[in-house]
Amino acid sequence: MLKTLQLMVFLGCALMTVHNSAVARQISLDKDLKYGVIRYNYQWQNMQGQTFKTNFGLYARDVQKGLTEFKRFSQADLKKYTAPKIAKFVQYNAPYGMKAKYNLQTEQISFQSTSSRKLEQRKIDKFMERLEKEQQNANVEYFKERYYNYNPKENTVRPAHGIIAKRYVNGMRPVAIALSQDMNGRNSREITNHVLNFIQSIPYDTLEDIRTTNGAGFQTPYGVLHDNKGDCDSKSVMFAAIMRNLYPYARIIVVYVPGHALVGFDYPKGKGDYAIEVDGTTFVLAEPVGPQKTALGKISPKALSLMNRGAYSFEEVPY
Repeated sequence: MLKTLQLMVFLGCALMTVHNSAVARQISLDKDLKYGVIRYNYQWQNMQGQTFKTNFGLYARDVQKGLTEFKRFSQADLKKYTAPKIAKFVQYNAPYGMKAKYNLQTEQISFQSTSSRKLEQRKIDKFMERLEKEQQNANVEYFKERYYNYNPKENTVRPAHGIIAKRYVNGMRPVAIALSQDMNGRNSREITNHVLNFIQSIPYDTLEDIRTTNGAGFQTPYGVLHDNKGDCDSKSVMFAAIMRNLYPYARIIVVYVPGHALVGFDYPKGKGDYAIEVDGTTFVLAEPVGPQKTALGKISPKALSLMNRGAYSFEEVPY
């Protein structure tokens, strides 16, 4: 019988707050569907208390796909994807002089000789080694197609945040354009903070309740906008996708501390900024989750403590 992956799912996102900062405020959100385009009309306030009206349109078919594109990982779904591939491999690659059959329910493999000769254990062992590699390849395909990252050392699976952010760069272009138009003539730090405050004003939600979300503990940028709710990693991916539109050559990383996610942005470090260095590049950190309105370079005390202890990892957003 093949080994079955028993994975721990990393999808949760704790809410970490920054003290002495204004709470994000979304005054209103109106949505209007016309000619296949959903118009989003926001009224919200930034950390200086200024009110903005931000408007953009997204194709309804793209939004609908984005709402359901990411699903919670389950062993049953992994088996449903890989089992037919394994069965096919067993059927057409049995050792010479043998027939092999894979039972989809029990995951057992049976061998039968096609001649009067006895089954050779050596051939069976070699075949099982090949089959184990085939199982690993099928798992890799599954994780890639479902936008998961699998960590074999920790035996954990979580959303492939960097890949998802890259996928949604084009989708977030109307949002990026609208937010940059809000700040016409301002410098890059002011624009970055404007994007941060807009995302922070979107209500926080763990995304675990299947009655109000897909229950996956993560939502794509389309889902965050349309459902008007998001947690730390969902908002971090959205921030990364928007910023890649505004600054296409900047490096961006999603940074993980236990139970939380934030973003590192390739930007000159200012006075008082918290930043880390990776491969010679300085990444100034940002915390898009909200509801506190915080600027680029400011993170929560708990996240700061964990970062200072080196209790973090990161994933880069590919170009």
